[in-house]
Amino acid sequence: MNFTLERWVKLARLEQLEDCGENDPAVLASFPAEQSQYHADGARAAIHLEDAPDDFEFEPQKNLAATQGQHHYVKYLAVPGNGFRGKSVRITHLWEEPAGHHSGRHKHLEAVVYAYDGEGYTELGGQEEKWERGDVLHVPPAMWEHEHYNDTPNSYWQLRIESGIRFWFTDMWPEGYRSQRIYDESGNPIIAGKIERVRERIRERIRERA
Repeated sequence: MNFTLERWVKLARLEQLEDCGENDPAVLASFPAEQSQYHADGARAAIHLEDAPDDFEFEPQKNLAATQGQHHYVKYLAVPGNGFRGKSVRITHLWEEPAGHHSGRHKHLEAVVYAYDGEGYTELGGQEEKWERGDVLHVPPAMWEHEHYNDTPNSYWQLRIESGIRFWFTDMWPEGYRSQRIYDESGNPIIAGKIERVRERIRERIRERA
């Protein structure tokens, strides 16, 4: 069953029927200036990669079981310490998977991932989606289980782009719709590591089914 976005966020559908000409400047001047993500003095938040905390430094993330061993290396960009005040869309973090490595297997609400550098593929919904530098990967919002792979001789880097609208839906969905770590048949969390471990996991699964 499909629902329109307007129904979910309780907005009316807007449809322009004809051109109405320019807005009256006096009317526009009567509205207050838009509040934005700029600082009060007008300067944008300066986010320097060397100042961004990693998994062991960023307190809200480092103790969450669902994020343990998610990637080889992560830098969190949109954090209060960097002066960033995200309201709608933000690039939350940057991560690396070295050559021959994979991410942890996980699922969460909707996400958009930008391939900042390198190439690889993502196993998503039972299909392999290849991507390269400049591509955008969309993880659907229905808690799709997925895992990122780097089968190339070089590292890749990806940027996580997070939409604020994602969190409007969180309270509407049943329990369990939070970031979740996936476990193998033996009950072990599938965390980031060398791709060889993935092959071992698959071989073990085949042996158990035989």
